[in-house]
Amino acid sequence: MAKLGFLDEGLSDRQETINYEHHQEVINRIISSYHAAKEEQKKVSLQYQLGGAWKETIETRRSEYIKALNSSDFESLSNLLKNVFRNNGIAGLWTYGYYNDIRNRSNAKRKTYINNILLDYHTAIDFIDHFDISKLAIKPIGNPWGYLIKGTLVLPTAFRHYYYASHVHNLLEDVNTPIVCEIGGGFGGFAYYLLSANKDVKYIDFDLPEVLLIAQYFLMKSFPEKKFLLFGEDECLNISKEIINSYDVILMPNFSLPNVENKSADLVINTGSLSEMDYHTVEEYINQIARITNKYFFHDNSDKPVLNNEGHVEVTSSKFPISNIFKRIYKTNSLWGGGSGRYREHLYQRKECSV
Repeated sequence: MAKLGFLDEGLSDRQETINYEHHQEVINRIISSYHAAKEEQKKVSLQYQLGGAWKETIETRRSEYIKALNSSDFESLSNLLKNVFRNNGIAGLWTYGYYNDIRNRSNAKRKTYINNILLDYHTAIDFIDHFDISKLAIKPIGNPWGYLIKGTLVLPTAFRHYYYASHVHNLLEDVNTPIVCEIGGGFGGFAYYLLSANKDVKYIDFDLPEVLLIAQYFLMKSFPEKKFLLFGEDECLNISKEIINSYDVILMPNFSLPNVENKSADLVINTGSLSEMDYHTVEEYINQIARITNKYFFHDNSDKPVLNNEGHVEVTSSKFPISNIFKRIYKTNSLWGGGSGRYREHLYQRKECSV
């Protein structure tokens, strides 16, 4: 049953406690990496340029972030990121409603929001082995908000991200140090639960520079003990197995994907963004996925050519040009709300891999 009091508590302020020295290092690394990425982006092919549904989102809703980054304004960027879950930094990465929308809605609409969260909660109980709601708790990075369930603050994306992480963990449980590559990691929700559950996993993310900086902030602040590699640092132009093994987390702009060594990722995952790209970009990404994947390719994407809110007709996931080096293990309806029933979950296995 929807309880408005648990939502009110979930909307309350949760500012992080700042370790200024580490915070300063993180912000400065983000700014430096962003400038290096934007300079390199000028040279890359059309497939890796800004397009699809994200072009409108970035150009209209990331303007404050882009202004702060372009001017290397440490204080402005810091203030934006310290409240990223409550401003436009999270645009396109959320579900069921943004902070200001939920805070200002009528009680009837707020109850609809809560019921969507509770539907995902019961789905998680059904489909995740030994499910424990306390495992969905996150650190207070970026002033998170959501709904309280049994005392745990639950973000509206938490159930799906935790499910993906649990699913990947189960697929790779026999691999001693699994290497997981995500294309379009958003703010880092899946990565957070993956890294929290498995200390030995190596995680690589490729995303648009204007989105990647959110994951860089959230993950570097959440895991200060881990070793991160950003674009423009060290040997990142060549992402070999040796480089991957030297870091815990590698966070790169999308156009760095061709620099990954062949068959170096045990699993590649994409959720909710391949369909949002132009077809020529989908085709290029699928070719790269076939090249770098050693075992599994998992994705959850739209299966209907709908016109989304950004004016982009989504690429149907059943028409992705999947390489014949993969065999499909299954295709099923996505378990999670927020997509009007148009999403499908797919798992592929490389034919010659032994697991």
